[in-house]
Amino acid sequence: MKKVVVMLLALVALVGSAFTASAQDSLKPGDTVEGEITNDTYAVSYEYVGIGGEVIIVDLFPVDILADYDNPAIIIQLNGEELLRYDGYGDTTVVTQLPEDGTYSIIASRRDDADGDSVGEYTLTLRNPTPIALGEPVNNTIDSETIHYYVYDGADDFMLSFARQGDYAPQVSINLVDESATPGRLSAVAAMGGGLVTRGTMGVIPGGDLYVIAVEEPLFSFSFGNPTAEYALGLYVPEE
Repeated sequence: MKKVVVMLLALVALVGSAFTASAQDSLKPGDTVEGEITNDTYAVSYEYVGIGGEVIIVDLFPVDILADYDNPAIIIQLNGEELLRYDGYGDTTVVTQLPEDGTYSIIASRRDDADGDSVGEYTLTLRNPTPIALGEPVNNTIDSETIHYYVYDGADDFMLSFARQGDYAPQVSINLVDESATPGRLSAVAAMGGGLVTRGTMGVIPGGDLYVIAVEEPLFSFSFGNPTAEYALGLYVPEE
């Protein structure tokens, strides 16, 4: 899980031309920036000074879902080496754990690079998931337009408990980060939620891997009026 999602920054040889990414401002966790992919500028690079072992989440969302920018690509590089690339469709999110200290290039682009035809405005957001430890539950409030991410990177096996109240019925999932077929994407290990679930427990989940826990609207569930819910989430050592 020590890979990163980044896009080609400097010069990459193409047939008779050079691949260049337009350089923009530096990023810090919590930043959201706006930009535009055009046929002349099909890759926009942002710098991020990261720490080895740090987990980052990158969201690349088209501003207009009906526009032509429907094939976003997120690329992450370190010292010119591509660590991760994911070519998405529509709203695209990747998660990765940085392998070492350094200045990373986080690049917004499109499928097929110079040969692609996807153009339009976007927002790019960088954030860190909230660390969660065994025996230290968290309480939070969420709405249907928000996703909360937590990260557990411990050696101990664990169980997850979840309880919620309110008009909104989010799903909670325990995920690994894919490194092969869909690098940077989350692969669910266990999940529960929806209108019939107000509390529950999942596990036992083996320790020793990086787990990302997501609280979000269930797939194929559509909320109206932006309802909210209060929830409690905790990880616990399984009883012997």
